[in-house]
Amino acid sequence: MNARGENEILTWLNSSEVPKEAKAKINARVVTLQGFPIFPEQYFSAYKGWDDLYELRIIYGKVQYRPSDFMGLADGSLFC
Repeated sequence: MNARGENEILTWLNSSEVPKEAKAKINARVVTLQGFPIFPEQYFSAYKGWDDLYELRIIYGKVQYRPSDFMGLADGSLFC
């Protein structure tokens, strides 16, 4: 969420910048990861040197999609 309370990754995902097939793969990956108690590193991992900054990893075609997130300070919620 940004300062205005908008989910910037969702805004980007719903834009015309992301092909429909890539959107489907990104959404499927997010749904799949919801079933894991610990996310596999090849799909979701922390940036080296940053404890609370993470990236979601999806490849569609020849493009690597890597939306970034960080964990909230107060309650551990995920911000995009």
